[in-house]
Amino acid sequence: MIVLSDYRGFRVDVVAVAAAANWNAHVRISRALVAPTAHVETVACRERSARLAEERGAAYAQRWIDRVAG
Repeated sequence: MIVLSDYRGFRVDVVAVAAAANWNAHVRISRALVAPTAHVETVACRERSARLAEERGAAYAQRWIDRVAG
């Protein structure tokens, strides 16, 4: 599990999820100080290890935040 507690005012939680013989990443992005709503997505990484899938998911989340937060 990777947690970025403050990336441009957002909190990012990434968890690897097994998918057949590979790993994907489950990403949850929420405002750091604002609670209820969050952007949740499963990123199809198809990586061979859970750690690589989590790193890909964290990179995806940072790009998503950069696009949304401007």
